[in-house]
Amino acid sequence: MTGFRAAIVAAAVLGFSALALIAYAGLTWLLKPRVVSTMPMISLPMPEVTDDAFPIHIDADGVVCTTVDKQRVVLDEDPMVSELPGLRESIRRYKSGLGDAGNPPMVRIDADDKVAMQRVIDVLNALAAEDVSNVAFIKLSDES
Repeated sequence: MTGFRAAIVAAAVLGFSALALIAYAGLTWLLKPRVVSTMPMISLPMPEVTDDAFPIHIDADGVVCTTVDKQRVVLDEDPMVSELPGLRESIRRYKSGLGDAGNPPMVRIDADDKVAMQRVIDVLNALAAEDVSNVAFIKLSDES
């Protein structure tokens, strides 16, 4: 009978401990202070991506190309060359073609999902070096 009594006492202690743990967790959740952000939301106007934006495509293997008259034109093939001279020269020609119309140059980047992030950064660095700041990331359908 002593073993039975010890088992009942042990069960009561464990049950009470479990109940106390649940009550503690519930009370601390209810009583913890709520953090409310007082930071104002910033809303920046999004530039409209137009059809005359310079298209840049980055393939999965890091090849940077563009499209001219619906034809793929390779600008830089070697993913180890981060300066992207072909892209920079094409951007210079694109900007000179805009003339003094007052339109800032706009670029659309379509990067493959599997491209190394460093290659996307290389493209952004090349655009920054050519003073291009209106950049939009787009995802073209697989058919184009």
